Amino acid sequence: MQTASTADDARTGDAETSLQVGSAEIIFDEESETTVRTRFLNATAYNPTLMARGQTEANRIVTVRAETSGRIMEVGAREGSLVGQGDLLVQLELGDREARRTKARALVNQRAIEYKATAKLQSRGFAAETKKAEGEALLAEARAELRQIQVEIEDTTISAPFAGVLEDRAVEIGDFVQEGDPIATLVDLNPVLVTATDNERNRDRVDDGRRP
Repeated sequence: MQTASTADDARTGDAETSLQVGSAEIIFDEESETTVRTRFLNATAYNPTLMARGQTEANRIVTVRAETSGRIMEVGAREGSLVGQGDLLVQLELGDREARRTKARALVNQRAIEYKATAKLQSRGFAAETKKAEGEALLAEARAELRQIQVEIEDTTISAPFAGVLEDRAVEIGDFVQEGDPIATLVDLNPVLVTATDNERNRDRVDDGRRP
């Protein structure tokens, strides 16, 4: 078999046949019974697969704790269940908090009336400026006590701070908890973090945001 680079070299006689492949000509002799096999190849992008061992991790794991003391009177979601943000985890009994709030509200009203009367007398010159300041301070103190008891009442309802999985609940109905005691463990799985390690030589083969 002969190979030529020009068309003139291909014309060597009737016993020879030429086959054009791309930009080259293949010449073979029919009498020699030489078989020529051709194949067309298409170029494709090569993306090597990088194998790495890793593990999945939760986005965050939070232990929800009591912010006030009290006895558990109700529990919400079960362990292992999905909860939404704001869903009830446990409910503490109110105890005397409702009565204390009623008393605090009444005291605020009383202090407000007293302050208003003192301020009116002071404006007419029948009360000292210090008396007015004292009444203002007593009113502010009464309002602060009311806010405090309102916060305590709100804290008796312990809710999920974010949506996730209730991995563990440390209390049951009837348990008494103090401020700071663990109530439940909440796992945030949105998103799930995947961590893996590999040889430093493969660092340039990994891109941010690449998907399998």
